[in-house]
Amino acid sequence: MPPTTLFEDRLVLDLDGTEAHLIHVGPGHQVGDTIVHVPREGVLFAGDVIFRSALHGRCGNPRGVAAGSRSHHLAGPDVIVPGHGPVCGIEGRWR
Repeated sequence: MPPTTLFEDRLVLDLDGTEAHLIHVGPGHQVGDTIVHVPREGVLFAGDVIFRSALHGRCGNPRGVAAGSRSHHLAGPDVIVPGHGPVCGIEGRWR
């Protein structure tokens, strides 16, 4: 099924009173890289923009998230949910 809503830069959704900010940060890992920030909860769903593993030793390559943060005035999240590996904080430590 094709998408019904398209956006280029940013889209804010109201999910029963909770705002979810969809922010296109790509290209990073893929051309359409998008992160989802839920400011009220302090959570950033980073997908494959961030990898968290023992190989990386930190929250992967935050370049895309950092670029998105600067260009969209993204407040620092308390928790990052990466595309791979356990959740971590913005400083890259395990949660």
